[in-house]
Amino acid sequence: MYARSRFDIGAAGVPLTKRFYGFRPIDDVFGQITVAFALLQFGHDANAYWQSLVFLTDFAGLYAIILLESSRRAYRSSFFSYPLLFTFFAQVIPVGLLGPLYYFALSVFAPLDRLVATPDARRLDPATLTAVLPTVVLAYYVPHVGSYWPASLEQRHWWNWVWQLYGVWGSLLLFVFSRAQSRLGGSRVPASRATGSLRVSVGILAAIGTLTYWYAAGSPNVSLLEALMPRYLVRNPEDVMVALRTILQYDYICSFGAVYIWLGYQFHDLKAAGLTTLPWVRIATVAAVATLASLVPQAVSVLAPVFEDDPAIAYVLNALPREERLSYLPAYFTALLTAAALNRAVIYEAASWKCTSVVMPPGEDVGNPWTLIPAGLVGLLRRIGFGGCKKMIWEFTNLTGAAKKREMGKGRYYYVFFIGTAVEGRGQGLASKLIEEAKERAAKEGLPLGFKDLGGIVLGKDKVGADGERKSGGEGVTIWPMIWRPSSTKS
Repeated sequence: MYARSRFDIGAAGVPLTKRFYGFRPIDDVFGQITVAFALLQFGHDANAYWQSLVFLTDFAGLYAIILLESSRRAYRSSFFSYPLLFTFFAQVIPVGLLGPLYYFALSVFAPLDRLVATPDARRLDPATLTAVLPTVVLAYYVPHVGSYWPASLEQRHWWNWVWQLYGVWGSLLLFVFSRAQSRLGGSRVPASRATGSLRVSVGILAAIGTLTYWYAAGSPNVSLLEALMPRYLVRNPEDVMVALRTILQYDYICSFGAVYIWLGYQFHDLKAAGLTTLPWVRIATVAAVATLASLVPQAVSVLAPVFEDDPAIAYVLNALPREERLSYLPAYFTALLTAAALNRAVIYEAASWKCTSVVMPPGEDVGNPWTLIPAGLVGLLRRIGFGGCKKMIWEFTNLTGAAKKREMGKGRYYYVFFIGTAVEGRGQGLASKLIEEAKERAAKEGLPLGFKDLGGIVLGKDKVGADGERKSGGEGVTIWPMIWRPSSTKS
């Protein structure tokens, strides 16, 4: 493709530019990289296209961190004060390799105790704080958006060439904007204004990332599980597109793994220096929610196939033809389990993900309205319609909730949201093992979990048959909520 300077899609073809900047070493290197991005951004592979949106949801935030750290006084005249160096080489060497080195170097060359001991050393330049947002928008977002949404593939290719050197444009813009801010604000930008600019910048970057995630999660053409989770570790994929996607998936995992480790060390040092009173429980809770979110795709890979013929699931999704329903199950379970994870669910697994269970802790509700939208409610509405969401959120939840309330009143209890075993793991007692783990957890607190038959609940009576498919006058789908009490509590 690079040799032919042409991207062929079926009978159509798009010419690819080999010479863009007029400097041969740069054009030779980035000419091949832009071909790889053409494979991601031209829509040739739906999963690759949606997967690459992580450059908008997350990597823009990393770029903002690098720009902010470059203005810290402790790093003057050091490598860190020149963000161009890192961002340029990160376009050639995967950031999954450079990122860990960058954060390690930050911790070694400017440890927090040194910054704490010298207040002036840890100070961020106020003018730079106000310049980061316009820099990221113009140097990073604008050309990257241009690489995705123009109808013309040639325009997308042109914009991607511009974006490849965002580190160069960003460094120039940061210099210009920060100097302009200093001149307009006198010799010094007020600290209150700089702090306000930082908060606005972080809020806007977070909003862009969240909206982009919802946009991807709401697409009927992609499974986020398949797009973001690598399936190859030792064995190499044979397909070129799968290989490219796998590289990006591991790049993503390594990049943000490094960020989490760095943040953990920062919180440790902040607490040791007495600069934060946040309890470790709160910090750990946030980290746990983030970790649980990373377990969701693996749990989905087990549960989606297991529930292909489940009557209750069929009832909720019966507005979709069967084949379409089956293809949608991974996205459906991703939304459900993400909502569970955002509400502190505990995800268990056995035998290397041959069996998994999702258990809700006391006082938490998957139907929490504050987490439904971040979990992907918009995508669910678009795909299964209001009727499907009504069955899932109101009918099912109200009926099962009423049964639990009759038995438990206002008491606290654990709730098994989902449990399933892959075909290759059946007959080994894996589900029983996970149930015992959950019962053990509940017993330590003397709380109920499951299983005492509370009587059957009928969903969709006179509307569907026992299999959940539409049937006028049908008997409906019967489910059985259950409660198990530890021996230490009233039985």
